[in-house]
Amino acid sequence: MSNRRHQEACHNFCDGRQDDLRRVARRAATRRMWLMLGIAWALAACGGRSQPASQTSNEVQTLSVLGFEQALAQGGVQLVDVRTAAEYAEGHLEGAVLIDVNSSTFLSDAQQQLDPRCPVALYCLRGKRSQKAVQQLADRGYEVLNLEGGIAAWRQAGKPVVP
Repeated sequence: MSNRRHQEACHNFCDGRQDDLRRVARRAATRRMWLMLGIAWALAACGGRSQPASQTSNEVQTLSVLGFEQALAQGGVQLVDVRTAAEYAEGHLEGAVLIDVNSSTFLSDAQQQLDPRCPVALYCLRGKRSQKAVQQLADRGYEVLNLEGGIAAWRQAGKPVVP
């Protein structure tokens, strides 16, 4: 075999091997892509699953005034003022129901008045009492939104309250 034919044979052999390697690399990339799509699909499917109220959800979000306002504007949220009746009478967020967290009947009142399938948005004066209510409701499976800084932060941001 001449030197030139030998070189051509080597090139053909190498080109063939490179094509094989490219095919293997493409297959591996395709498998990785399908694996990543499968993982993304599984994560998305798990995130959309609703959970019965009897199970502990612990899904709690503490929101800024703007985030809280946006959550209320989207609708489907139950708004609860957890302060005392006297504080509620001094001014509250429009549409809020009063369930005093310091009342001995707080949990039974909350369970009677709130739909466990809908998120509950809570606030108090500065956030301490609502945090107590958040924990109690989250432990019973409610999805809870908490206003960071309470109604004091709401007022400071210039948001409306009703008498």
